[in-house]
Amino acid sequence: MDGKIFGATVARVLGDPTGDYEITFTDPLPDDDYIIQLTVLDCDGNCPPPGGGNLDDPGISYYDQGTDFFRVNIGDSDNGGTPKVDIDQEFMFVVFDF
Repeated sequence: MDGKIFGATVARVLGDPTGDYEITFTDPLPDDDYIIQLTVLDCDGNCPPPGGGNLDDPGISYYDQGTDFFRVNIGDSDNGGTPKVDIDQEFMFVVFDF
């Protein structure tokens, strides 16, 4: 993973080989009431793995939000036509705490 991250680290969630990442804050926040903004890179109709067939509409969501971390899942469900398949795809995040 290449990128510029300030005040956090990103690592794959242990035990989840594909699509799940944990973002850990360098300094914990005072509470878990903060805003997470996520976006995933468009894979131009060919999401991983290469030749991913109908994996052309990646989605991203967060879960397990705490004071010192949150987790992200990236997947594709073929425009809702099939169960979600976890994929690895470049993503960006911003955290706001007012």
